Amino acid sequence: LAHAYNGNTSTGAEMQQVKDKIEIKEKEIQAKEKEIQDVKSGMGIVPGKPAGDPTLPSYDFLSSQLPQLQKDKGQLQKDKEQLQEEKLILLRGQQASASSGPHGAAEM
Repeated sequence: LAHAYNGNTSTGAEMQQVKDKIEIKEKEIQAKEKEIQDVKSGMGIVPGKPAGDPTLPSYDFLSSQLPQLQKDKGQLQKDKEQLQEEKLILLRGQQASASSGPHGAAEM
């Protein structure tokens, strides 16, 4: 019973840690999206002009930066998805522990 109780406490702490990590990833993704938008803006990419303006002085440099920024954003999104999976696993564990709570222990 003590082991199950300790597990529930640690799962609650783990759950909070995972929620915090997800929140951080969301902020990192938003920052990366802003960075991508700034680069696109610097390249002259606007609605109706998806290729931008190659005559801008910083166009070549910025266009070389864009693929890496998009790759970084993709990785952040994958990290967030993994954390969300971890959160679901922890939730299932909490639900399983709750359903086998005091009644399960009394039957032992």
